[in-house]
Amino acid sequence: MVPLEVTDWTTFNSQLATVRSSGVDAVSATFGSSFPHAALGHKIPGVHWAMDDPAYPRAAEVAAGLVKTSVDMNADSTGHGYARIVGLANQISTSRRVTVHHVEFESATSYSIHPWSGLTGDRQMSCEGYLNGRHWWTVTITGAPSSFWFCFVNSNGNWDGTNRQYTGQASTIDVLPHSSTVSTSRP
Repeated sequence: MVPLEVTDWTTFNSQLATVRSSGVDAVSATFGSSFPHAALGHKIPGVHWAMDDPAYPRAAEVAAGLVKTSVDMNADSTGHGYARIVGLANQISTSRRVTVHHVEFESATSYSIHPWSGLTGDRQMSCEGYLNGRHWWTVTITGAPSSFWFCFVNSNGNWDGTNRQYTGQASTIDVLPHSSTVSTSRP
């Protein structure tokens, strides 16, 4: 009988997973704020020849280190052997800096953005100035996830009454009071 580690390619599969993860993280760091809209991911090669060979089923996928023989390659729960490699997508860090501009809805000494569902912790905004006939406030969120909900609260204890969702529209967004629209240019 052949030892499991020879046919299972456990070490090779683990190294492949590590290299893919660190490679995508390096690309994300390199793009940084220069290409904030760049979609990042990883591709899984299609190694499917001889997949149904009765003598050596899925031999090419096993030899390439994509699947392991120690898992049930016919089960949905293991992604038919691909769960580990596909699961890398959940480990990829794609957070970016997001700058939010907001028009004050009433005179106040300060404003904060109040996020939830993906991002926590109020962030104090800075007065940006009087632009286009309105008082604007701004904040830059470092390490923002691809999606979160938010509203605005001021030093008077009032909120603007509207919930909005950031869904990766841009690295700079503009929001008017009492509007759920998240714009990518200043209105």
